[in-house]
Amino acid sequence: MTKQRCHLSFKNHFELYDNVTSTPIKIASFSGIPKVTIAIPTYKRAALLKEAIESALNQKGHINYDVIIVDNNPIREDETELLINENYFNHPRLSYYKNTENIGMSGNWNRLYQLAKGEWVVMLHDDDMLYDDYLEILFAKIMSKYPNFDAYRPPIQVFSDSSIPKRETTILSYRHVRLHNLYRRNIIDVPSGICMKKEMVLQSGGYNSEFYPASDYEFYVRNIKERYNYMIINGYPLFLYRISQNDSMNIEVIKGFITEGKNIKDCLLENHSPIIKHLWKQHFQISAMNTIHRAEKIFNKEAVTLKKQLNIKPTIYAYFIYYCIQIITRSLETLSTKKINFP
Repeated sequence: MTKQRCHLSFKNHFELYDNVTSTPIKIASFSGIPKVTIAIPTYKRAALLKEAIESALNQKGHINYDVIIVDNNPIREDETELLINENYFNHPRLSYYKNTENIGMSGNWNRLYQLAKGEWVVMLHDDDMLYDDYLEILFAKIMSKYPNFDAYRPPIQVFSDSSIPKRETTILSYRHVRLHNLYRRNIIDVPSGICMKKEMVLQSGGYNSEFYPASDYEFYVRNIKERYNYMIINGYPLFLYRISQNDSMNIEVIKGFITEGKNIKDCLLENHSPIIKHLWKQHFQISAMNTIHRAEKIFNKEAVTLKKQLNIKPTIYAYFIYYCIQIITRSLETLSTKKINFP
């Protein structure tokens, strides 16, 4: 990894695609400036997109919001455009844009924030969903009580195609994410479902495609280094993350999560002592192996071949260091967790 990539500092990633237009196919008739925009990036997944749109449009108890869809498929009159025209063309809250070129995943994420009108933006991937009380609880029950944060990660409920699971708890808690919390792994997780200040994303330069597929991890690290405040909320789920549609995740993507994750962790540890770097290197061996095993189980059975490709050779010593770090860091995270009075 080059020294330049290790800075994790500001760079304007929006300007990379200034020459690409996002054509407005449908513009919302919503009057005024919304408090929050639910922004959906999409690419050739019309069937799942419909579920995401419905979950966004059917929010209750919080009327000051709009929904935008940014389609990264430049082909006109495709299945996605037909879906919007046939089902949502007259919906007052919904806007739909098509990029004139495919600008990649990170590029499309950045374009969402450029097009969003709201002070706050909730990115919602086109195969995920929001519970209908997402905005009501997040804004009225959480953000109103704890306003000094720039990003809020709500509790996640994993689901598959079969059914939407019932929520088993009404307990909510939160913790303030510190930079050292990200040494272990990307605890903030996927960018889908997170509510972030639009201004923060624009000022910090957006997502960096050089770290694909771990661009979100690098983005969080860079933001927190710049003193932006992230809240992780646990307990009562507000966001639904679909896993069953990711069966086609290929080996290179899984490999990228591991190698780019290591690059980011190396950057985090750059100014630490050799002994600290050594301990976290042992931790990485086991965490990388665990990532491979999870990917093999959920996404792609061939992921096990990555052990040899990446020269991952866990030892008893590495396991010992790994579990010591896990116990210490998780204990500190538990101690920093505070209860939210809810409902």
